[in-house]
Amino acid sequence: MTGLSVRELRAHPRRAMLTGVAVIVGVALVSGTLVLGDTAVRAGVQDSDVDQLRRILLVAGGVALLVGAFIINTTMSAVLAQRTRELALLRCLGAEGRQLRRMVRAEALAVGVVASLVGLVLGIGVAAALRAYVNSALLSGADLRGSTLTVTPRTVAVALLVGSVVMVLSAQAPARRASRAAPLAAFRGLPATSSRPRRAVRMATGAVLAGAGVVAVPVAAITGSGPMLLPAAALTLAGVRLLGPWGATPLVRLAGLPVARVLRLPGALARANAMRSPDRTAATASALMVGLALVSFLTVLFTSTKAFLDAEVNRTPDITVQSGGTASTGKQAGGPVAADLLARLAALPELSAVVPTRSTLGTAAGTPAVMTGADLTDFAHVRGLDVTAGSLADVSRGGLWVADDVAADHGWTVGSRVPVNLGRGDRAFTLRAVYRHESYVSTTLPNYLIRSGDYTRLGGNAAVGAALLSVADGVAPATARAAVDRAVAGWPGITVENRAHVRSATVGQIDRTASLYLALTCLAILVGLVGIVNTMTLSVVDRVRELGLLHAAGMDRRQLGTMVRAEAFIIGCVGAVLGIGFGTLFAWGAAKVFEHSSAPTQFTVPVALLALVAAVAAAAGVVAAALPARSASRVDVLRALAAE
Repeated sequence: MTGLSVRELRAHPRRAMLTGVAVIVGVALVSGTLVLGDTAVRAGVQDSDVDQLRRILLVAGGVALLVGAFIINTTMSAVLAQRTRELALLRCLGAEGRQLRRMVRAEALAVGVVASLVGLVLGIGVAAALRAYVNSALLSGADLRGSTLTVTPRTVAVALLVGSVVMVLSAQAPARRASRAAPLAAFRGLPATSSRPRRAVRMATGAVLAGAGVVAVPVAAITGSGPMLLPAAALTLAGVRLLGPWGATPLVRLAGLPVARVLRLPGALARANAMRSPDRTAATASALMVGLALVSFLTVLFTSTKAFLDAEVNRTPDITVQSGGTASTGKQAGGPVAADLLARLAALPELSAVVPTRSTLGTAAGTPAVMTGADLTDFAHVRGLDVTAGSLADVSRGGLWVADDVAADHGWTVGSRVPVNLGRGDRAFTLRAVYRHESYVSTTLPNYLIRSGDYTRLGGNAAVGAALLSVADGVAPATARAAVDRAVAGWPGITVENRAHVRSATVGQIDRTASLYLALTCLAILVGLVGIVNTMTLSVVDRVRELGLLHAAGMDRRQLGTMVRAEAFIIGCVGAVLGIGFGTLFAWGAAKVFEHSSAPTQFTVPVALLALVAAVAAAAGVVAAALPARSASRVDVLRALAAE
């Protein structure tokens, strides 16, 4: 049987290549990551950015292999269905089912080993590209210049093991199906089919798994249990894959309706072809679905993070003037902002308000606390506060405003009496407002706020640590910033920071991280598109007689090619709908979980961006079907009619 496996692979190298492409991509990412890590260790580089990059790449490689498993399963099933007569002859000659299974596994193992070796070689190129990325200005604190890429025996072993195991495991189900058919039934060219009880069990199992996965998302959102989302995603994926053949038919019918109306006969035939093989259609759409679900998940999550961040940035002062350090640290380090400078700023017509703030290290309820004094009315006007409890309306004596995390740590609520000491004895303050702490932007937001008069009476430091500035109506922010820069030019050690700078620093970091995640996740979509190429190519081979009959009945080459491309478009649409739908659902769950963390988000669905993702995915499916469509349009009529 091993000899038959080798001869089969040598006789059909194209099939082997199509089956192994997915493994090549996944192994290339995994091995490239390992090579980069070993190179960094040998060079003595220890950097959190490099570690994060390695984790991201390992996840991307794992996703590519997961998508590849769908494609391998589909491709092997289609290939074995086309070899029904060959398998039947082997059964009639005495081959047992276990021998056929062993033969299929041997073929899968051979393809897996070769694909793993190719992926390992490409992985060295991936590692070289990653080394260049690490050496660029995008990552700080890491430098691998002059470091030779290190390929260890462990990397080679992992690459071979991962690729081979994924290939063999993905071929298990097709191997079982190939060995289950009765010899005479297979000899007549009939494919092996699942019994009705088995189909019912599969459908019930898929419904239970998918239902459990979907229900787990709102449960995780309500309880704030983030780890629950990972098994929920796995259950949903397994359930959708099992339900695929039943769910694919209505989805294809719906997605193919406009295609059939626009393209008429080629579109109607494409729709019918996709519905005729629901298992193959579902498996191909599922492979594409995984990549699109991840892209949608990340897109929605990063958009939600940026929405929350924008809301935080919009609450920061228009301009902050501070002595010493950087304003974004929230610390009032260095010398004071002189009274003459404050007067000069107050005289600028480009500004409508100048609010000085002073801070002193004291105690609140017996614990160390940096207490900030300011004119509370002006502070609330210049520096927005997201109030979670109480009100900012009462600014009379004896009032205290605190951040929500501080209130939670001490168990304080609105109305609580809090003893404060700044060096001249204790005084009990009444908690009147609780505002949300900032997760991404810490500029000028103190943990404790009291009136300037109370602050002075308690003996607080009189030096002004920072001044919060508000731009006058009708004045461009850039114009106001230029005026402030000119005003502070003669004062050494003064730093100026405006809202645009804060937004650029924070949003820019999110954008860089998002671009890296999305770029690597798109590799999973490329692997999914390989699945469309495989499916359509094997479909053309499987339907060569049908294509010949259509050609003989009057369909021209252009219509045959259009039919194949339309079928790929329909499959792409099904994958896009499922992927974007599930990706958005899990992004909602993750956003709700993050609301209970130190890095909350504001759930936002970028409808236009997701629509663009869906359109690109569907169009990419059409492009991926270009070669199969060309093969279909070049089918020789006489040879096709003579085919069995």
